[in-house]
Amino acid sequence: MSAFKKGAAVKLREAQQLYGGPMKLETKLLREGLAFVKPAIRTNSGALAILQHVRLRAEGGSIILTASDLVAELEWRADVDAKEEADVCIPGQRLLAIAAAASDQIELKIGKESVSIASGAGRFRLPTLPGTDAPSMKIEGNPSAEGGWSEIGKEVDFADFAAPKDDTRNWIKGVNVRASGDAVEVTCTDGVGIIQGTLKGAAPPGLDVTIPTGYTAIAAHEALTKFQVFGQTLVLSGPGCAARLNCISDKFPDVSRILKAERKTVIRVKRADLLGALDLIEPMRAGADVLEFAMNGKALKLSLSGHDESAEATCPATVTGGEVSFGMKTRWLADVVKRAEENIELYWDGDPKTVTMFCQSKHRLMGAMPYRI
Repeated sequence: MSAFKKGAAVKLREAQQLYGGPMKLETKLLREGLAFVKPAIRTNSGALAILQHVRLRAEGGSIILTASDLVAELEWRADVDAKEEADVCIPGQRLLAIAAAASDQIELKIGKESVSIASGAGRFRLPTLPGTDAPSMKIEGNPSAEGGWSEIGKEVDFADFAAPKDDTRNWIKGVNVRASGDAVEVTCTDGVGIIQGTLKGAAPPGLDVTIPTGYTAIAAHEALTKFQVFGQTLVLSGPGCAARLNCISDKFPDVSRILKAERKTVIRVKRADLLGALDLIEPMRAGADVLEFAMNGKALKLSLSGHDESAEATCPATVTGGEVSFGMKTRWLADVVKRAEENIELYWDGDPKTVTMFCQSKHRLMGAMPYRI
């Protein structure tokens, strides 16, 4: 055998040196862990290589999966019947694909530079990186706020639809969670529409973080039930899992003046009636950006108009205060009405310079700054 072939064989044996014996896992368990950490696995080819990997650690009878994109760090842990120890980073997308196609059980042989995976008749070998190469958020000191998260997480998920859809105004590109008196307020705005959910109860003092858009689904994961705040890092945890999020450092605007405006004019309408009227003019929605409203007796008239085209529909409504006409973004109102859980109140403060329309639905207040017609 040539010196070259001998050298290659030695390197292959070194790469395949095992941390311990083969590790056997239920495929369902591995899929569950990968599904949790998947949002933090970078998939774009331009990302740092280590951010495209999943860190796998085996220690003390547990398997731990971790992924990080430098904004979010997700960790999942499960007890397994194995004594092996390991700490390697495995290409994330490859591991996800193998787990998706695997049979009921997977066998891992973890080496220092590669991992061999067997499941059913399939055999795979993937290169690995040292586990210590993976980024890790450093959490130090005592939390400035902590408490339960389950209900807050649901509000974060609901509010995210009002987040900006462009790359401008980074300071509002997220969902703000803050303690206000005895309540937790969850607020999101794109500068036109605004939504705020208010959860009454013991509000943890010191809670004030803004979760970046794109990471709210992580924060809303049903398995995450507790939170701690360390500076601008939000740490969420639950049985067998944890998420650490670097939140937006810019101060979220104080929207209390807008949301607490005096209700000088109020229109009450049934959600089903308003949805029906919106559905009638839906065919015109693509050609018009602004939806016009006008109270006419006991009916609310909705109008859309485009180039040489128009559509109108009415729905029963009652008004308290002066009658007004106004217009607003069609996308925002349709999204709000679909998400409302009961009949709706539309109201505004009557100041023509700061006309604001609101929709009250249970503990959620949704508003927009319409156009004066």
